[in-house]
Amino acid sequence: ENRLSEEHKLRKSAERKIKSLQERLDYAHQERFGDRHQKIKSKAKTGDSDRNKEKGDYDGTDDTLRTDSVGHVP
Repeated sequence: ENRLSEEHKLRKSAERKIKSLQERLDYAHQERFGDRHQKIKSKAKTGDSDRNKEKGDYDGTDDTLRTDSVGHVP
């Protein structure tokens, strides 16, 4: 019975150590890789919004005529 009690204590100690090491590993992974649910902005939408911004900024004068979204021909 004494041996059984000693094994029980050793098992509990090992379980605590496993839990502690797993928490440290999880923390290290989070620090290394960051949040895996990062949002990625679509590049296709930025072109559309830039073109619409050019249209919105144009007031009829040459100073407001932007051609950022149009390819330049040499």
